[in-house]
Amino acid sequence: MDYDIEADWKLVDGCNYRCGYCFLSPESLGSKLTGLPDADAWVSAFAATGKTWLLHVTGGEPSLHPEFTPLCERL
Repeated sequence: MDYDIEADWKLVDGCNYRCGYCFLSPESLGSKLTGLPDADAWVSAFAATGKTWLLHVTGGEPSLHPEFTPLCERL
């Protein structure tokens, strides 16, 4: 696959797991998901760069984002 930028994208901090190896603080993992841009905003932001991205979506638990599936589909 050809891409211009490879990036680790920490989509959210919150997580409903408490894995022993996690480096995020319990406070961060327990944070509420507030003020998250919707899928359209993220897609527009990445498209505006004019670059092809290879994204590693991480977190917390990225699937907690309310628009995680549509976001992945559109990206």
